[in-house]
Amino acid sequence: IMPGEFLGTVSAKVDCPTLFSLDLINAPSGMKPPKWHETPAVYREYASHSGKVDIKQWYFETDATAATATATVYSEADVKMYIERWQNRTAMDSYADGSLKTDEAADFVNVEGKTILVIGTQTPWLEAVLLDREVFNIWLGNNLTLLPTQG
Repeated sequence: IMPGEFLGTVSAKVDCPTLFSLDLINAPSGMKPPKWHETPAVYREYASHSGKVDIKQWYFETDATAATATATVYSEADVKMYIERWQNRTAMDSYADGSLKTDEAADFVNVEGKTILVIGTQTPWLEAVLLDREVFNIWLGNNLTLLPTQG
């Protein structure tokens, strides 16, 4: 990892199609996640950024459906709609100001012409911001199976 002013960078050659074809990626463990107080102290320290992030005592249990769910396929028109919504500043974010914050970070680290790996996406709001910044290619995990690329 090479430290930078904003965040560190890691470079590696990754064979994304092979990586995402592995059966183990989405294999549910069959166990429920532990309650917060049951996790090791070192994990709690790490996850809370040394207590700087408040931790809530709940989570969304999606393991049971993730392994059997059919991947959502977005058409080129769907993705263009997300991009247009972002450009019109009516983005369909999953998080408050998520698109704006993503765009600020993408600008700061200069993603233009880069290949980006997106893991765990369910709707292409983040990808719309990156494509609008002329990212060269976006590799996705199993939840999203179609997204046009630039270049």
